[in-house]
Amino acid sequence: STSEQSISDQDSSFDSDSVSSEISDSESSESESNESTSESSDSEQSEPSTSEPSTSDDSHDAPNSGSDKSTAIVPASFTAGGYAALFTLESPEVRFDDVMQIDSQPGECITTTTADFRFVEVCEPGTLVVDSITCEKPIAIGARIDRNGVIRIEMDRHLAESVRISIRVTGIRRGFLGKRFSSRTREQFLANERFINSAYPGDKS
Repeated sequence: STSEQSISDQDSSFDSDSVSSEISDSESSESESNESTSESSDSEQSEPSTSEPSTSDDSHDAPNSGSDKSTAIVPASFTAGGYAALFTLESPEVRFDDVMQIDSQPGECITTTTADFRFVEVCEPGTLVVDSITCEKPIAIGARIDRNGVIRIEMDRHLAESVRISIRVTGIRRGFLGKRFSSRTREQFLANERFINSAYPGDKS
């Protein structure tokens, strides 16, 4: 009986040691696994990126234009300083504009007129176009201009009375045909900035 109890105690001790050893091994393995994962994560975070730095186009390295614009400065009662600036309209092409007002021929659908000969002369031949046309009456109306400056206006119906018609004609400045978004250098850009800003010292408006 004493022998059986001793064997039982040994078996129990063996089972307890075995379970304790297995738990210890499991915890050790889990700890090693966590350390390995942590090292791998740290390595990935500390490893420098192998991607090449992006290169930007030199055209985007130029400073933003902070200059004012070409203006007409006119007396104005509605400003604190007594003067106001009217800014120029800019375009990728060098164009001249002329606004005309004429009266239609009563009872006719077609009216013919001629652009100012001085305007026609300073524009490149063949570049004149009617940019817009409006009428004081709600009718459909259109117009075209030839290379000599003759303008033909057509309305969708004839009116018994004469109506006022406004026409805007545009043409490319003589000597500037084919120039569109002309290329300039950085040096020209900076010189232009200095020139424009020199006319408006301390202007923050």
